[in-house]
Amino acid sequence: MVAILAVSLAGCEKKSDYESVTWNLTPEQTTEGISGFGTYTNPLFRYELRVPKGWTYQDDATDIEGGRRVVFYPENKKLSDDYKGAVIVKGFVNWNVGYSIGDYFRKEVEQDLWVENIQKETVTFDGSEGTLLRSVTGLPEADKMDVIGFELNDRIVEIRLIDQSEDAKLLLNSINFYGDKVITPEE
Repeated sequence: MVAILAVSLAGCEKKSDYESVTWNLTPEQTTEGISGFGTYTNPLFRYELRVPKGWTYQDDATDIEGGRRVVFYPENKKLSDDYKGAVIVKGFVNWNVGYSIGDYFRKEVEQDLWVENIQKETVTFDGSEGTLLRSVTGLPEADKMDVIGFELNDRIVEIRLIDQSEDAKLLLNSINFYGDKVITPEE
């Protein structure tokens, strides 16, 4: 009877449709893929990206684009307690604290993500090096997701990749960071 109970419980385990994917696309794939996409610009955290056809976004800025948290998702879906979006981009003002990316992931997210059991990879988008955290669990938006953090001098841009579709990959690969140069008094 104990064996039957164990088998029954194992059969009830929630299956995940999450798979490890390659996020980087070639420049040619990106250029061809984003044809006809709209543009989202965030002047506060100085980045822009292309919004896939049939997608929309919710920006937490009060009167203009450029909030600290922007959620991108297909127009045929509605944000709710069950669906938090496909790609979430968060900005963090870093000039006053000077966090490394590890410090940020330890202190400024819902839980410490800078732990040994989370696989870390270095990735490059738009010439900017970032840290990709694979298969992150325990964040409120999804059971499992990949998270990328970019340390960009005076700011940190965090991208939560919940949707693994080609549109999500194109959105990520279309990102452009600008204004990263730090001006010193000698210049």
